[in-house]
Amino acid sequence: MPARIEQLLANEGDAVVEAVLVKARSGDMQAARLVLDRICPPRKGHPVNIDLPTIECADDVMAAIQTVLTTVARGDMSLEEARLLAGIIETARRGIELVDFAKQIEELEEYRRAR
Repeated sequence: MPARIEQLLANEGDAVVEAVLVKARSGDMQAARLVLDRICPPRKGHPVNIDLPTIECADDVMAAIQTVLTTVARGDMSLEEARLLAGIIETARRGIELVDFAKQIEELEEYRRAR
């Protein structure tokens, strides 16, 4: 933030906030919306209620994706919600893959040391 704006906020910020609050209290809906949007911003999504399997291995990832696909096909979830959920499942898959690779490297190192 530019220094001039920071200085203005430091000098006048409290007065501006108080003025907006006074207007909101007097019924100015635009001021009230401004205050409320800062206190409790509008939610960008809503909870998705879906019974996903616990994801602990690659097979679980496939089962979770199949559950998402079935839910979308039934019309119980939007494509956008499915895309976001699939991203979360993909993150879990990468985590599983990372752990598996680490175990494989450790096993190879143990094998090399044993020879």
